[in-house]
Amino acid sequence: MSGIRAVLLDAGGTLIHPDHEFILERLTGEGLSADGAAYAEARRHAQEVVGDILRSTDPGTDETRARAWFAALLIRLGVPAERLEAVGTAIRARHEAGQLWVRPVEGTREML
Repeated sequence: MSGIRAVLLDAGGTLIHPDHEFILERLTGEGLSADGAAYAEARRHAQEVVGDILRSTDPGTDETRARAWFAALLIRLGVPAERLEAVGTAIRARHEAGQLWVRPVEGTREML
């Protein structure tokens, strides 16, 4: 390993995920009901959406892909289009406070 000077790891969406409990609670505040299984399915769908974007001729930026990921997630969880901005604002505020990406993928700590 003498030639290795650094190791870069992708964190968001790879080693850690958003606080799904916070997101589900926020949906409850909107009068919507979703559980962990619905969240997991919506997360898989959002990953597919971003994968399609990355494979396209215009892969966008980290910010545009994050917006697409969260929009796909929230729509799949039943958030109506007219409420996406309000729910997104709450999620963004949590992100900006450094309290959104807090769920490590199982086994991450042991692997690192």
